[in-house]
Amino acid sequence: MTCLLIIIDGCNEDYINERTTPFLYELRNKSSYITMESTPAFAAGIEIFSGLSSQTTDTFVDFRLGPGILPFQVLRVLKPSYRLNALNKYKNNAILALHFLFTGAGVDVAHIPLSILPYFRVNESFLKNKKLQKKGTGNNLLGILKRNGYKVNFVYGTTETIDKRMGRYSRADKEVIILHYGETDYFGHKDGPQSLEIKKVLGRIDESIQKVCRLLGSDLEGMFVFGDHNMVEVTRSVDLWGGLQNLNIDLIRDYFVFLNSPMARFWFKNKLAEQKIRTFLEGFGEYGREVTKDELKHKSLPADDKDGELIFWAKKGVNFSPDFYHIQGIKGMHGYFDDADATTPLIIWSKEKRDVLRERCQLRDIAPTVLDFLSISYSQMDGKSLWM
Repeated sequence: MTCLLIIIDGCNEDYINERTTPFLYELRNKSSYITMESTPAFAAGIEIFSGLSSQTTDTFVDFRLGPGILPFQVLRVLKPSYRLNALNKYKNNAILALHFLFTGAGVDVAHIPLSILPYFRVNESFLKNKKLQKKGTGNNLLGILKRNGYKVNFVYGTTETIDKRMGRYSRADKEVIILHYGETDYFGHKDGPQSLEIKKVLGRIDESIQKVCRLLGSDLEGMFVFGDHNMVEVTRSVDLWGGLQNLNIDLIRDYFVFLNSPMARFWFKNKLAEQKIRTFLEGFGEYGREVTKDELKHKSLPADDKDGELIFWAKKGVNFSPDFYHIQGIKGMHGYFDDADATTPLIIWSKEKRDVLRERCQLRDIAPTVLDFLSISYSQMDGKSLWM
C-alpha cells in the first residue's frame, strides 16, 4: 500500500487550473476538493504533521525575547548596529552554525541585526516539534506512521531535487511518500503570485507530480495534494524599521522589536517608550493595526507576552520592508491576520472512491484524515478527520 502526500509551498487555490496545471486540474475534477484555511503563524508544517493548533503546540513564532542562548549572547560585546542589509545574512551564517552545534537544530537567523540577536532565543516548542518530526518520533504523523510499520519517504526541495530522488525510488510494502515542493514559496515572494515565473514553476511541478503518479502506478492507493499557506500580491511596502530608528528612544535600552513581516512584535522597558511607539504606530493606521490577545486566542494562536507585548499586524497586501527575513523587492507575502481569503487547496484522491465530510477544513485536519484513511488509530488531536 502506497499513500502519497504532496505539499506545494505557498499555493493559492487559483494555481490549480486547466492552463497552468492540467494534470492537477484533471485530478481535482475526479477527486474530493476541499478549501483549506491557512493559519497566520510561522509553523504551518508543525500544525500539518501534529494535527494540533499553534496554540496547543505553542509554536506561533520562531523567535522570542531573551534571555538568549549562549551562541547569541557572546555578541553583546558588539557595538550597536541596526542596519538591515544583505550582508547580515552572510555574517549570520556563523551564528546559524553555532546554533546547530548547541541545539542540534537549524534556525534561519537571516538578516537579524547581530546587535539584537543576543537578546532573543529560539522558541523551544518550535525546536522540540521540529526535532520530533525530523527523527520521526513522538505523537505526530511521521512518528505514528513509523510505529505502525510504514516506511516514510520525505523529500523537500526543488522540482529537480524531487525528480532526482524519486528517480532512485525503491518500493516498500507499506509506505507513505511525502513530497514538499518549495519553489512556489520562493518565487511567490520574489516575483508575486500572479507572475510568469510562478506559472512556469507550477507547470514543472505539475509535470513532476504526473511522473510520480505514473511511477507508482497501481500501487498508489491514496493521494493528498495541498498547500501549507497561500500567497498574497504585495501592493504597498512600508519602511516601519526606518521610522522606528527616528524616534527619540533607544532600541535595547528602551524597547525591543522583532520584524516578522507582515507583523512587528514589541516589548517595552519603560512607559515612555511604550507611549512613543503606540503614538508612532497610530500614524501607520492605514497600513496595519494592533491585534489583541483575545483575537489571537480566537484564531487558536498563543497569546503570551513572551511572543510580544504589542503585535502590530500589516493589512492584507502591505509589506513591512525591510524586515528580519527580507531586505527588498518582495512582491508576495502570506500570514495576514485579517485575510478572510487565506485559503489553500486540498485535493484528496483514493483508488476506492470515498466521500469527505465537509467542504472546508484547516491545516490540523490533514494528520487525522491521513491516519483515518490508513486505518491507523491515534490519540486526541485538535484536527478532525474529513472522512465520512
